[in-house]
Amino acid sequence: MTPKTINMDNLKLLAIVTGEGEFVNKNLRTGLWLSELTHIYHGAKKQGIEITVASPKGGDTPIDPESLNPLLMDEITKTCWEDSIFKNVLQHTKSLDEVSEFQFDCVSRAEEILARKERVVPFDLETELKDRGARYEKALIPMTSKVVIDGNLFTGENPFSSKKMAEVILQCFSKK
Repeated sequence: MTPKTINMDNLKLLAIVTGEGEFVNKNLRTGLWLSELTHIYHGAKKQGIEITVASPKGGDTPIDPESLNPLLMDEITKTCWEDSIFKNVLQHTKSLDEVSEFQFDCVSRAEEILARKERVVPFDLETELKDRGARYEKALIPMTSKVVIDGNLFTGENPFSSKKMAEVILQCFSKK
């Protein structure tokens, strides 16, 4: 996969995160899988790229408690999580009404089943996207990295895609 060169004039990075902290009709917490944002956030800041974080309604971003397990957090994720500026960004996301370009991230149905969440997620996103005519690509093996580029739209399938997603996006930003 080779990303296309993007016109760098006035280019900004938009990351869209969840605003939901619980699964519908269940007393089970969820939220942003922290490393899905930390790698691109860290890389963008390091390169001096402006990054805006948005969520459907804006405001505070719930964090999936499982993503805070120290055994699952790499150094970049730990560093971001300890950074008060990063936490402030998560507490004050823009709403989708305030932004005009979107970057989506979703998981496959097989991954929802492997994570034992298929009965608590409100709907099957993979099926819904396909039913609406979307071209949906996923990793051959569930819970592995998969990044897809379509023009200026970059998508990562799951938390295992976060490092590759950051690498691909930042590679595009560095091409001037």
